[in-house]
Amino acid sequence: MEKLGKYDLSLESYNKALELEPNDFETQAQIQALDMQKAK
Repeated sequence: MEKLGKYDLSLESYNKALELEPNDFETQAQIQALDMQKAK
């Protein structure tokens, strides 16, 4: 469960970054990587 909490926390911070920089492809790539990790 602790791992999921870290995931949620990092996803939230990436979402914040995406709000500030919606065209930041690096941020989008990191979110996609997190989504893939969660899907496993």
